[in-house]
Amino acid sequence: MATSSALDPQQRVFSTLPLSKEPAEIRQLLLQPEPDNADTEHPIVCSLRRLALEDEAEYVALSYVWGLPNSRTKSITLNSHLFPITENLHEALLHLRKAKDRRHLWIDAICINQSDAEEKTTQVQLMRHIYQKASAVVIWLGPSTPATDTAFEWIDKLGGGLLDIGLWDLGQDELQGWDGVDCSTEPNPRIAKVKRDVSGYMQTFKQWVVEGKNPFSIVFPADLKQRAWFTRAWCLQELANARIAIFRCGDREVEYTKLWAVVFFFNVFGTWAGRHLRTGNLEIDLRSMRILEDAVDMPTVTIGLRRKKLKDLAHPDLRLKNLLIRVNTVKMFDSVGTQIKATYPKDRVYALLGIANDPVAQEIVPDYSDACSVEEAYIDTAKALLRNGNIDILMLCRKRGGSLALPSWVPDWTADNREPWCGDMEKRWFSAGRASERGSVQPEPRFQDDRIELRGCVVDSIADLGAVWSRGIMDTFDYDAARKVLENIATFLTRSSKYDDNQKAGALWRIPIGDLESGGVVNWPQRATSPAKDAYDAMRQAVEDPALRGKDHGSSHAAFIAYMGRMQRMYDSRPFLSKEGYVGLCPMEAEKEDVIVVILGAQVPFVVRKREDGAWRLVGEAHVSGIMDGEWLREDREIGGIVLR
Repeated sequence: MATSSALDPQQRVFSTLPLSKEPAEIRQLLLQPEPDNADTEHPIVCSLRRLALEDEAEYVALSYVWGLPNSRTKSITLNSHLFPITENLHEALLHLRKAKDRRHLWIDAICINQSDAEEKTTQVQLMRHIYQKASAVVIWLGPSTPATDTAFEWIDKLGGGLLDIGLWDLGQDELQGWDGVDCSTEPNPRIAKVKRDVSGYMQTFKQWVVEGKNPFSIVFPADLKQRAWFTRAWCLQELANARIAIFRCGDREVEYTKLWAVVFFFNVFGTWAGRHLRTGNLEIDLRSMRILEDAVDMPTVTIGLRRKKLKDLAHPDLRLKNLLIRVNTVKMFDSVGTQIKATYPKDRVYALLGIANDPVAQEIVPDYSDACSVEEAYIDTAKALLRNGNIDILMLCRKRGGSLALPSWVPDWTADNREPWCGDMEKRWFSAGRASERGSVQPEPRFQDDRIELRGCVVDSIADLGAVWSRGIMDTFDYDAARKVLENIATFLTRSSKYDDNQKAGALWRIPIGDLESGGVVNWPQRATSPAKDAYDAMRQAVEDPALRGKDHGSSHAAFIAYMGRMQRMYDSRPFLSKEGYVGLCPMEAEKEDVIVVILGAQVPFVVRKREDGAWRLVGEAHVSGIMDGEWLREDREIGGIVLR
């Protein structure tokens, strides 16, 4: 064992302040005030002391971005030793340092010995409590610019106004089905007034956009929304668990709720205006669409989770499964895609444990030691989820660019993951693996090495495949590719004897959108209805006649835009025809002779491929017309074990 004198200066600081596990201790950072001398540069001087987490000590926790591992470092004086920190943290300390008084802080990069895997693992398990006990959490976004100074002024004013009219109290249930303007059908007078006032803001913003003004680039400019903090996994927990959260850019500050109100309003307005803001003047409407592109690119995941936690600790979005989906699927579902980032791959799971509200999270113990690989961490996470009935995580197992050697039934959280075609798993729009609410429940899965055995049954094998559809929702809509997909589906239905004429007529317009349509100001999905059929008819005309592309479709235009968006959410798919005549969509990686299976308890069917060892490799989810609502299991089917590897 190395002696104290043999340790480097950094380790000497930590060796003199060992932390107790019982009772749990943390280190507190004491930031000394700026010196009163006339030197041009005032070095940052700090000290550490131990603190029992149960003590009622006051401190402010800092949430910030470390920066790249090889980024430039600066030095501070810590307990009389030079201590390296990142340039971004150094800048934050300069702005947080008081002129006269010492400041009490908690900062992970300084208060945790990052070279000690055991200590780091223990302290990570305390992170939720560390941020909850802090008197406030300061979110450091970086130095200010003229653009961010103006933005903070607008956020303070606009956010304050939106909060004053009651936007904070407008819940998801009240927004469902609201078109953003009409409030006449709202039975609750209080909610109706909030909606009317929000509509007033929306009409003002609509007029600005029509006039060619871009309020989004002023209130939330690229220089602000592209700050790295909004894209980091750990920042989610740090914000969600704060008593008080304050965003800081340079010397300007804004409280969380005002920033949330602005981001939420922009998201709602951008979604509504994208479907309804039409003047009939093509030049104005095209210009407006370009302006609205700035409105939809908002950090809604990062900002929204804290509100859910504050409003409802039992909110389903705070279950670990749903957090993993929201954080580890690519932003905006485009064909390139950007994920929320994490320095260490394990943090794509571990950073969410302090927010999750379900028992699954309690079964997963963070382990940063070399004895636990990233693959083992992800396998343990998948096992915990599946043991607790989260069969639908199998929808996230398509391998898109991941480099980890994982079994096919384990999601690779580092890969180019996309949201499942059926969207929100909690809504359970489909029930292919459930014949009834009480029946067809998946028993606890059996694990052996890299295998999992689930209960289910084989439906059919794939006989023919159509054109690949790979357009993301933010990509330019590809009418020619859409024409091929629609033609393939029509041809397969014509060849099938599985459906009667009415079923075929419905499947024509339901299959391309996975039998879901989007509605309301927040684009939430619902089972497809007759407006989607009208939109399909308009789509068929547009794919056949280039002169109709980009034109106003009159009363069905909003539904047409929604149909287009829903098609783009069926990314990386292709039509298929099974040997028995089933028609639907399967992963673009699927091949002829791949098999369609129904797994008990799952919302959707899956495509699997036989391995030489007799097990199956999971290829991905499928949409199969005619069995999405448990029809397959209502008949007397042979249920057996399906071994995935």
